Amino acid sequence: MARPHRRRSGRAKAIRTALRRLGRHAAAGDVVAWLGRQGIEVTEELVRRIQMEALEGSEAIRRHRDRAKQSDKRRRRPMSRKTPPPRTYRR
Repeated sequence: MARPHRRRSGRAKAIRTALRRLGRHAAAGDVVAWLGRQGIEVTEELVRRIQMEALEGSEAIRRHRDRAKQSDKRRRRPMSRKTPPPRTYRR
């Protein structure tokens, strides 16, 4: 039988908020202490996992932007002007 859908806890969101306030590279112990003062119990392992997910996500975004920039740098042939053929006059 399938498990019932569980509501996600707000711990991950609280960790992301703490990382924004303390800095992305804050020590896991500092984040645990900061959240502990607010009454949220988290482990250092969970904080490190959320930090790594955030860093990997931003790395993927940066790689995507770099790839997009490279495609703009490719050499393009100049387009020839679209001019009508010269008129010929009959005499």
